[in-house]
Amino acid sequence: MAAIKARIGGVHFVGVGGQQMLGEGLEPMAALESLSVNGFVDPVKRLPSLVRIIRALYRRFLSVDVVVGVDFNVFNLLLERFVKRKGVPTAHFVSPPSMPGGREEPGKSGDPQMW
Repeated sequence: MAAIKARIGGVHFVGVGGQQMLGEGLEPMAALESLSVNGFVDPVKRLPSLVRIIRALYRRFLSVDVVVGVDFNVFNLLLERFVKRKGVPTAHFVSPPSMPGGREEPGKSGDPQMW
C-alpha cells in the first residue's frame, strides 16, 4: 500500500485488512477477525454475519476503480468474481509465503512479485 501511495497521489484504500494495512490508511469495512473461520461448523454458524459482510463489501466495491484481493481464500475469490461481472477490474495478489509449500519464488524473501 505504501508503494502504491508513493506512485499514485490521492489513492484511497477500503476493505478488510490487518493492523499493518490499517496503519497505511485502510478504511475498514469489517474487522479482520470477523472473517477468521475454519472447518465446516464455524462458517455455517457464522454464515449470516459473513453474508452481511460480503454484501456490504460488494455494494461498496461497485464504485471503486479496482478491487485487489490479497492472499488466497474463497471469500476473496467469490467477491472478486461478483464485482468483475459488474465491470469492476480486479487483480489478485498472493504473497510468496502464502504460496503452496511456502515457496518464495520468483523473487527473494521479502520481495513479493506478481505471479
